[in-house]
Amino acid sequence: MGALSVTVRQGHGVGPLPEIVLYDSVPGGAGLVAELEDPKRFRAALKEARERVEGCRGCAPETSCYGCLRSFANQFAHAHLARGPVAEYLDRVLQSWQL
Repeated sequence: MGALSVTVRQGHGVGPLPEIVLYDSVPGGAGLVAELEDPKRFRAALKEARERVEGCRGCAPETSCYGCLRSFANQFAHAHLARGPVAEYLDRVLQSWQL
């Protein structure tokens, strides 16, 4: 089974929003990123992510939990993860999206 991983980095003058970088975390890739090349599928994935962080009932917006942002893989950053800013970021991305 494949796994999709994501990170965010400051853009290179492309626009006001940081870049979302998606990658297959399986050696050789599992094809998950290729599936998101379809703009409608990628937008749907972003909407699901926004709903997950906005609708989380396990933590406050200024923090996070395993229901929204935390995982074993990112435990080194748990103290810095806050679902509120992530929801705002995803809102901005989706509002600026032109389909």
